[in-house]
This record gives sequence, C-alpha cells and structure tokens, in this order.
Amino acid sequence: MGVVVPNADGMQTAHVFWINGPGSAGTGKTTIAFTVARELHLQKKLGASFFCSRDIAECRNPKLIFPTIAYQLGHFYAPFLQEVTAVFKTDPEIVYSVVPMQLEKLIVKPLHALQGTMPSCVVVIDALDECQDGGATSIILASLAQYMTQLMPLKFLITSRPEHHIHSGFKLKQLLQTTQRFILHEVEQRVVEADIQKYLDSSLMVTKQMYQLDDEWPALEDINALVQLSSGLFIFAATAIKFIQDKYYNDPQGQLACLLNSIMATASAPHTLLDQLYLQVLQNAFPDISPNFASRLKVALGSIILLQSPLSPLDLEQLLALTVPLHVTLRHLHSVVIFPTIQRDVIRIIHPSFHDFLIDPARCVNFKFLVNLEMQHSLLAQACLDALKMLKKDICEIKQPWIVHNDVENLPALVQQHIPSFLQYASRHWAVHLSHSLLSNGLLHSLEEFCTHHLLHWVEVCCILGELRGALLALQTAFSLLPPIGNGISTSSVLLLDCQRFVSGFFPMLKIASSQIYVSAPAFTPSDAPILQTYHKDFENSVQVVNHNATIQHWQACLQTIEGHTSGVLSAVFSPSGDCIASASKDNTVQLWDTISGTHQKHLQGHSNSVNCVVFSYDGAYLLTGSNDQTIKLWDAHTGGLLQTVHTKCFVTSVAFSPKGDYVVAGLSDYTVRIYKPWEKRPYAHEKNYIGHKDGVTSVSISPDASTIASGSFDNSIWLWDVANGWYSKAGQNNNRQLKSHTTPVYSVVFSSDGVYLASGDHKGSLHLWDPKNGSLLKKLKTSSGPIATVAFSPDNAYIVAACYGRAIQIWDKDSGTHLKTLIGHSEEVKSAAFSPNGTHIVTASADHTIKVWDAFTHVQNIENGLIQTIYALFVSPNGAYVVSALSDDTLKIWNTLTGALLSTLKGHLGSVNSIHFSLSGNQLVSGSADKSIRLWDTVTGQCLHVINGHFGSVQSVKYLVNGSQVVSASSDKTVQIWNAITGQHSQTITRHLDIVYDLDCSVDGNLIASASGDTNVHVGNIPNKIKMHTLNGHSKAVCAVTFSPDSSIVVSGSLDQTIQLWDVISGGKLHVLDVNSNQSMWNEIFFSSDQKYLVIGLSCLQTGLELISSSVSSSAIDLQRFPSYYMTKEGWIISVANQCRICWVPQAYRQLMVPTAIGVALATPVGTLKILDFTKLKLNHE
Repeated sequence: MGVVVPNADGMQTAHVFWINGPGSAGTGKTTIAFTVARELHLQKKLGASFFCSRDIAECRNPKLIFPTIAYQLGHFYAPFLQEVTAVFKTDPEIVYSVVPMQLEKLIVKPLHALQGTMPSCVVVIDALDECQDGGATSIILASLAQYMTQLMPLKFLITSRPEHHIHSGFKLKQLLQTTQRFILHEVEQRVVEADIQKYLDSSLMVTKQMYQLDDEWPALEDINALVQLSSGLFIFAATAIKFIQDKYYNDPQGQLACLLNSIMATASAPHTLLDQLYLQVLQNAFPDISPNFASRLKVALGSIILLQSPLSPLDLEQLLALTVPLHVTLRHLHSVVIFPTIQRDVIRIIHPSFHDFLIDPARCVNFKFLVNLEMQHSLLAQACLDALKMLKKDICEIKQPWIVHNDVENLPALVQQHIPSFLQYASRHWAVHLSHSLLSNGLLHSLEEFCTHHLLHWVEVCCILGELRGALLALQTAFSLLPPIGNGISTSSVLLLDCQRFVSGFFPMLKIASSQIYVSAPAFTPSDAPILQTYHKDFENSVQVVNHNATIQHWQACLQTIEGHTSGVLSAVFSPSGDCIASASKDNTVQLWDTISGTHQKHLQGHSNSVNCVVFSYDGAYLLTGSNDQTIKLWDAHTGGLLQTVHTKCFVTSVAFSPKGDYVVAGLSDYTVRIYKPWEKRPYAHEKNYIGHKDGVTSVSISPDASTIASGSFDNSIWLWDVANGWYSKAGQNNNRQLKSHTTPVYSVVFSSDGVYLASGDHKGSLHLWDPKNGSLLKKLKTSSGPIATVAFSPDNAYIVAACYGRAIQIWDKDSGTHLKTLIGHSEEVKSAAFSPNGTHIVTASADHTIKVWDAFTHVQNIENGLIQTIYALFVSPNGAYVVSALSDDTLKIWNTLTGALLSTLKGHLGSVNSIHFSLSGNQLVSGSADKSIRLWDTVTGQCLHVINGHFGSVQSVKYLVNGSQVVSASSDKTVQIWNAITGQHSQTITRHLDIVYDLDCSVDGNLIASASGDTNVHVGNIPNKIKMHTLNGHSKAVCAVTFSPDSSIVVSGSLDQTIQLWDVISGGKLHVLDVNSNQSMWNEIFFSSDQKYLVIGLSCLQTGLELISSSVSSSAIDLQRFPSYYMTKEGWIISVANQCRICWVPQAYRQLMVPTAIGVALATPVGTLKILDFTKLKLNHE
C-alpha cells in the first residue's frame, strides 16, 4: 500500500502492481486489495475496482470485468462516461463481445478520445485467479498486454495466486516491462505481523465495546499470541475474530481463552495452526456429536463446499430434499459459514481454506467432520438426477414452437417461475458430480431413468438457460464414465452418445429456439437414431418427412457446420490444444471458433484482401496468416490482437511456423520461398530467399527437424530446400532437390510429423507420397473428386486426408494406399482439410462459406467412383403436386410431392438445364438447356414431345404462356423467342438485347412479356401486338431477374448492382428502388406474394407497400410457380410468406435449393436426392 497509493499520480515505469502469494489461500491478498481501494477512494484516486470470486457467477465472468471497470471510470471522470455511453449506443452487444474487444472499445478508445485529459487513477482487480478463464494465458492479462501502451494514465493493482495462466500473462513482453511484483511470502514477517496486529486490535476493540468488557481485555499477551498463531495468514486472524464474536456463545472472553488454550500447544506450521483453529470451531460447536447428526452435518457442509455454484439455503434444502433446515444444522458455525441475511442470497464458507481442510484426512483429523469427496459427490449427483425428474416438454409453457428466445415475452420471469434455482443447478452440474462419484447400481439406474425419460427435456432447459455448450460437455463427461461401446452396452451410453450428435448437429437452432427440438430436428435426425426412437411421443407435433427413403438411417460423419464467414473459406485448422479452430476467408477476415460448440470466439480483422492461409504456432500462442493484400500478419492467438505485419509486394499463398517458432516461411506468387522473423523490429530486413520455381508458389511445409523446406508450385514441381544453406540458392545446387512427377500444378505439400514422408496433391487429383530424404516417389494415389486443394497427415501419420474441388474429402491409409472413405456435405469446392491433434476429427473449409467438423472414423457409404450427383435447380408445378430436379448429369427427375415417389427420369439434354416451367395443367413441362435446345416433355409418361433447336446460345429461361399452346424462351444469343408448343415451330422473335438475356416473365393474362439482360436493360413487349412497349433503363449492371406483379401493373427487376427496381407497366416509369443485401451477389429469382404485399428475393422477403388493383389472383388456385408460399432465410429458417412467421429450421447442408409444394417444401440434399417436408400436421399457434 505504501508503494501503490503514493504512485497513483505518478508516471513511473511500473504501471501494473502484481501482488501474489503462495498457492495456498489466506495470505491477505484480498484484504490488501480492499484496504488499498478504500484508501485510494478516500484520496479520490480510485478509478475502478473488481473483486473476483469463484462463488459468484457475476464475479467470475471475465466478460464482466472491463465493462464494469469502464462504467466505474465513467463515474470517476464524467467526460469518460460520455465516451463510454456513445460506445454502448452504437454497439449495445459489446458486453457479449470478446474480452480484448471490450477493452479496446470501452477503455482504450475513450482514453484516446479524451486526448490526455483523463486524470491519473488506479484500477484494482482482486483475485484474478478466481476468474473463470480456462486459457493457457489469462485473457485479462493478455488483453492488458496488447493495449498497455495505450492505457495511460491508468495504473492497475492486480492480486492473485501465482497460477500458471497468470504467470504466463505477466511474462508477456508488454507486461514484463511495466509490472512491479510483490510476493507476499517474501515480505518480511514483521511487516505482515504488524498488519495482522492492527486488524486484531481494531476488531477486538469493537468486540469489547459491543459486550461492554473491562478495559484490560484483551490482554496484550493474548493479542500477541494470536498474532504468533496467525503466522502471517490473515484468514486465521479473521476466523479467530469470528469465533470470538460468535453471538451463539455470547462469551468473547471464554471463546478467546478456549481458542488460545486449545491451539497454543500444537505444532507451529501456519496451516497446521489454521487447521487446529477450524477443528476447534467444529468441536466447540458440536462437543458430543452423535453419528446421525454427524452424518447430517457432513451432508450440509459437504454440499456447501462442493457446490459448483453457490445456492441459497432454501434452494440447497430443496435440491437435497432436507427435512431439517440448514440454519438448524449449522447454527453454531457462524464463524466459518456465511449465512445470508436476505432469503435468496447464497450460503458460503468463510474461505477456500476451510474447504481444503474438510476434505483432507491429514488435516481434518476428526473423522466425524471429514467430508468424503466420492460419497458427497455421489449424494449430490443423486440429488441432481432426482431433481431432473421434474423436467417436461415445454417446461416454461411458451406454447409457441415457432418463436425464438429473444421474442418470448418475459422469458427470465418464466424461467424463474418454471425452472427454480435448484433445478437450474441440477441441469448445469449433474455430470460434474457424477464424474467424481462412486458409480453405484442405484446411481447408474437413476442415470438410465434420466436418459430414457428426461434427456431431451434437459436439452431444452439447457437451451433456455444458455448452457448448450455445457450440455455438450456434460454429455461427453457422462458418456466417458460408462463402459466402452460393445456387447451389453447400456441404454444410457447409447442415448448419451446419440444426444451429443443431436445437440452438435442442431446447435445453431437450439441455442436460439429450444422448442424447435420437437418441431424441426426430427425431420433431419436419422431414422434409426435412439433419441428419435425413445422420445417419439414428444415429436408428434413435428415437421413430417414425406419420402422416408430420403431420411438417412444413421448419423453421418459431419458433426457440425460452422457458419459466419460472408465469402468462401480458404483455410481452417485446429489449435494444438484442439479446443479452437481458426479459419481464413475471401471475406478478408480470420475467425476463431470454439471446437466443442462451433460458436464464434474472435474476429481478427486487418487484412484488406482475401486471406489465403492460416496456421497456429506449435505452442498455440500465435497465429500466422497470408493474404492477397501482399502481407503476412502475426496475431496473438489468445486475444486476437495483431502483433506484426510483414509487407511482401506479392500475393502470399502459404505460410508455416518453424518448429521452435523462431522464424516463419512463406510461399509467394513471385515464384519465391522466403524466411521471415516477424518478431524483429524490422521483420522484412531479416529474410532468406529461395529461388528456383518458374511459377507462383502454392504451398510450403517445414520438416519437423527444421532442416528442410518443401514447396509446391504452379510449375508442376516440388522443391526441397536446405534451410541452413539456402540463402539465394540457385536451381541445380546439390543442397536442393527438385521432385518431378506431377504433370499439373501442385497445390499442396506437407511433411509427416516424423519427417519420414512428404505428401503432395495436384490439379489432376493425384496424391503422391515421397521419401524426402532421397527424393524418391513411394506411391501414387488418385481421386476422381477433382483437383486436390490440400493434403494432411493424421497425427500418428497412419492416414492422409485430401480436400478436393469436387466437394469431397478423401481419406487414405498411408501404408497400403487404400482409399478408406469419401466425406460428402459441402456444396462447393473444399479448400482445406486438417486433422485434430488427437486424430479423431477433421476440419474442412469450403467455398460454400462454411467450416465443417467431421468424425474421422464414422463409417460412411462410399460414393461410386467418387462422383457426386448434384441438384442445381428445383422447379415446382403450379399446384405444388410435382417437383422437377435438374442434376449435374444433365438429367431431370420428376417427383410426386404428396407421396415422395420418383415418377420418372428425363434424359436427352447434353448440357445443364437452366430453366423449367410447367404448363398450367401440370401435364407438360418445358426445359431450356446450355446445349442451346428446348425440350417439351409429357410429365405423366416422361416422354420427350419435341426438341426445339433454334437458339444459337444457351437457353437461360423458358415459360409457357397462359394458354399452354406457346412457349417463350430467352437465350445467351441475346434474343427472346416464341415457339408453338404443339408443333415445336418458331412463331416470332419478341425482342433483341445487346447482351445475354438472363430471365423472362409473362403477365398472368399472357399478353405481356418482360426480359432481363446483361445489357442492364429490361424490355417489356406486347405479345398479341408483337411490339416492344418499353426499354426500362435504370440499372448500372446486368439485370438477372424479372417478374410481373399479380395484377400485371408492375414489373420488378433485380440486378448485380444490388438493387431491386419497380416499374410501371403502362408508362414505363420507375416507381421505387430497393437496396438489397450485398452478400447476395446475383438475383436470379424474384417472386411476388399472391397478395402483392411482399417480394421474395433470394434469402429475404421485402414489403412492397403495394395493394392489388384487381382481383385477378384466386386464393383457391395459387400458382406456386409464380407465388411461393414459403421462403428460406440465410440462417436456415423457413418463413411463411403469408404471415411472415417461422415454420421450421433447416440444417446448412439442405439449404442450397428449396421450392414450396402443396403440403410444405422440397429441399435438395447434398447427395442429389430430394427431401420433401410436410407442414400440414404442425400446430403452430400463430396468433
């Protein structure tokens, strides 16, 4: 205190004061922090304080520390409050952001805005080790280190135990230089004893006045004896005072004498004396304790000390089903147990050292008070499982399955009403207690009863409580306790494992809408899933699958899909610990994700162009990225802070850390491989160049012994470079080797973890295995899934995984060269694949904007020849009874949406089918193809009626006119044509554009036609009169979609210029311009709702503000080709166009294509089939 307080105004080197004591508690760190804070407050130098506590949820949450400090700094200095208030107005979600961002926005930027006017002050953070921070380095300290130079004039006093992650934080360079350390056990004993004596003098004076005792009490020698007995432990002194002042005994003189007489003769070790004090408290309270009362006492005390989060006495009594209130059992223990004065406040022990005493038989020598950990955890586990019997479906009685949590009125109040605190506790912590229990037959029976009757209801509660990640951990923990899967597997094991897959697969939906467990999830859960079989009654009001053959029987290899990037993901890797995934994207960002839940952790923004690659350092402390913005960036992996930028003057295609982390290697588009040392002040000045490639370098890898760099290139070659002697090496020198076997560009090279092998993948889909010592080719493997983007070894080097442009992930056995499996799920090219550190999982990145995590060992059905048929277009008949799917093999399939049956496969086109339209009767359909032809088909027989070859370019759009006797087509040959649907003969050319015609539409009465073109114009023509009425010119880029309103009074056009424009058909005048989501690059479909109030555009629905001017649209015969009844958002919600309410949620793998049907919707599956959903049995209660 004598150092911190006087320096509060100064600008000395030390800006952080760290007070730490030995690993054991009770040395007075919190007392010092409190005293310093009080003194600073009196001197008006206390900027803010935060006292962490593992017993209080709000006080152990690291995300509350900096917002609290910012709030208090605002009250310390009013202008600072104005700046912080402005931050909250622009970003109200900042309290949920990552910790480094909170520090930057709430403290660093306001300080900068004040331009040095902020007065000097001290911020006190006590017991940082009690903050719930599981990182290798404290996130609070790492954040402070990142911004330390920008935090003046603030000084920080931090107290903690010297735990590893705290030590690691203070070793960070930025903190190491500015921190003054105070180690309490190195402080002179006389100084500590003097502080304890002051505390005892003050406290006993209060006692003397309270009881009106003689002036001679307490004797000086008694105070000195207490000081000596404390042995530097403040907790001893504090507990002694509580014992002396205990109102139950009402005898401070006797209590003091008892204390001194019983402890004076014991050993002198500090914690031995503290143990004697605790034992004296217990024995004094219960001198003649009976076995029954001892058991009751241990249940009460044992529960209090082992609770994972504290409860009120009433809640603990309800959890344990106690018949005797806690205050009766523990009424003599006020010196070691803190009873709340307010009913709902929690009950706690005085200090963690009392917990340590009660569970250690070497310290708590009276077995009547000793808490057996295994037995007590078993008791708590049983209590939790018993409490969970209260769970039921829709426990909060929301009764609106379509609603998300944020839209539920008074949800917190409903939670408190229907999920009392003790039930919340049981839901959160049952698995922790189970993991420390003796798994008796009774406990295992209770677990099985829970799994078979309430497991799904528990998941619902976890969703509501925001504990879904914790639910996954609980499921993993409980499953790991049971015998391995095999013969005689328990029902509990089956359901726990199945529930993990269930929660992982539907995590994005469950975290925001718990009721969708019962509505959406069943439709996308495998038919043989135990969770579906066990809880079938809870799924009665769910989305139904019409074609059950489209429902997979077993869980597939994909565990979870991570969404969040706004463009293609080019690279994804696990951290060395496996608890984090880093991804790099064409959206210029790097993102960090939680491996368990897939939730977003950090956003690393700094690149200005596509980020091609991302890697962790071997110790997981750093991230390295390379970008098309011609930079390499080094990041702090824990905070997400940018540490260094290296400018290269060319595209950076690949980066790698050296094993020791002392340098990094980059592959560049200027044909070179370079070494950088980004930790140097001028990293670009410490460089080695390796020159030899004749085209851009695509991939680099460093051998485990750091002796060799491998590089692959567009020049079809692989080079092996000697690190030590490779300075400006020239091709042909003995210390380098060029490996030639590939005949197409090499996209990926990687060393095995033991350095014995080198694997490479190329554009032709060939995977080669090399001996890097002598450069010999060992194996050639081939995939038919297209070019190989990346290859990677499993940690044990037994397997090789390849990410392929053909949307597949291939896995081989390295030794035998046997192809083991193909993983299917991405909808576009797979850009990277990597194993987890334990080898059980694979993470992949794709151009479809997603990251997927796969079970590396789940059995999957291999795709024949590795070829995947893809549905790239869906079309619905007017009445919704039929759906046509256009496949990548140029065939069409007709499906009955009421039965799910495949009616016929239409073959004949020699190119992709771009457009299909049904006749109004549904008996015929017309298709337009990239093969320049139009085909007319009989939908009943599947027979091709006519082939029309009249266009000179790809047919982009086709439509039947309302009478069904004519067909209109638009083509890349810049024309719009009309054909006789009966004879196939050409009738007329409607219009000629100056560029490709992308889309066309006809008015409901068939008299008008509108066409959208790459020439930025829309043409409107009159078919009977054979005239062009208008050229609508207003877009600045290609127009890709066009449609008429239901009453034909308006034409709507959608363009690459990211606008939707509404035009008056009669005058040709522009009515309105709508700006649309820039993430949707092309508007190839626009639809009106049948009432003309909405426009369905891609993944959004916009209000038009229009009313029908005629009643030409009959509500009883809606043409679903023109007026869709549902649309899907980018988050996967199917929305009713009519009332804008959610119907159900769709997993990412099924979101590529959707059309409405007569009873629901039809979805394209990842493997080229159709999934038809029936909504008719839903009871959605849309009110």
